Amino acid sequence: MMRFVLILAVVFFHTACMRNVNMQILKPSLVTLPPHIKTLVIINRTIPENADINLIEGVITAESIHEDRAAVHEAINGVIQMINDSPRFKIVKASEELKGSGTGNVFPAPLDWSVVQKICDKYNAQALVAIETFDSDFVVTHEAKEDKKVKNDDGTTTTVKQFHAQAVTTVKTGFRTYDLTNKNIADQGYFSHNRTWNTKGSTLQEALIQLIKKSEAVKTVSYNAGSAYATRITPYYEWVSRSYYKSGNPHLVSGARKARVNDWQGAEDAWMKALNSFHKKVKGRAAYNIALTKEIQGDLQAAKTWAQRAYSEFGNKKAVKYTSILDWRINQQNILNQQMNSDQ
Repeated sequence: MMRFVLILAVVFFHTACMRNVNMQILKPSLVTLPPHIKTLVIINRTIPENADINLIEGVITAESIHEDRAAVHEAINGVIQMINDSPRFKIVKASEELKGSGTGNVFPAPLDWSVVQKICDKYNAQALVAIETFDSDFVVTHEAKEDKKVKNDDGTTTTVKQFHAQAVTTVKTGFRTYDLTNKNIADQGYFSHNRTWNTKGSTLQEALIQLIKKSEAVKTVSYNAGSAYATRITPYYEWVSRSYYKSGNPHLVSGARKARVNDWQGAEDAWMKALNSFHKKVKGRAAYNIALTKEIQGDLQAAKTWAQRAYSEFGNKKAVKYTSILDWRINQQNILNQQMNSDQ
C-alpha cells in the first residue's frame, strides 16, 4: 500500500485533557487521469481572435488587456506550482500562446487534435492543459460604518466617523485538459473564485488608500484559481487536524510528551503501557491515541481497528467520530493508490 502521510508541524489548543496536532496528507484529485499520462504541458489559449475589438472593450470597461494577460499567467503559475508540489505529474509551460476566446466566459471550440499533437510532441507530454477563458472583476465599495471615540491631548474625547472600504475581486476561468493518446477531453470546467479585502480609516481617502491595488488583487485571485483547478487533476497535499489525550495516567502523560517532539513510536510504546490500567477511561484514551499513531504511520486499517476498540471495548465516545474520519480516509487512499499507480 502506498503511504503519503507526513507530519510537518505540531500546534496546540488548550482543553482539559487534549492536545491538537496538524499534519499534511495527500488527497486524491477529483478527476482521475489515465496512467499513461506522466507529463502535462500547459498553455495560454486566451489570446483574443480580434485584438482591436478587445482593445475597444478594454477602454469601455476600464480594464487593461495587459493586466488580464498578466493575470492569466498567474493562473498558469498557480497550476504549475500545485502540480510541482504533487508527486503524480511533471508539468512544463509552453512558450507558445494560442488564440481563443479572449476575455469572457464562453469556451471556444476545442483545439484540433493535430494542434494538441504538435504541442505535446514538442514538450514530450501526453496531455495538454489549456486555460481557454478568463474574466476578472474588481469592485470597490465604501461606507461610514461606525463611530469611533478618539482621545484628545487635553484628555477629552471626540467622536468621529470610522470609514470602511471593501474590494471584492472575482476571477472566472475555463480550463480544458486534452488526453492526446485517447483523443478526448479528460476534463473541462468553468470556475469562479473570489476574495474580499477590507480596510478602515478616519477618512474615506485613508481607507481607500489602504486597499489592495486592482492589478495585485486580480493576480492573487488568479493564482489561487489556477491552484484550485490543479487539485481537480492531480493529487494534492492538505492540512488536517487531529487530537490526542495528554493526561489521565502517567503513561498517557509520557506518551504525550514524546508526541510533542514527534517521537510517535515512543508515544505509541507509552500509550500501549497505559492499556494495562485498571481504569476503563484510561484504556479508552490509550486506544484512541494509539489509533492516531497508526494513522500517522500510514497504517489506516490498524488505525481504524484501534479507534473501534476505543469505543466498543472502552466506551470512548470521541472514537466514534474518529472511526468515521478513518473510513473516509481509507476510501480516499484507495482512490489515491489508483491515481498514483501510473505504471499500471
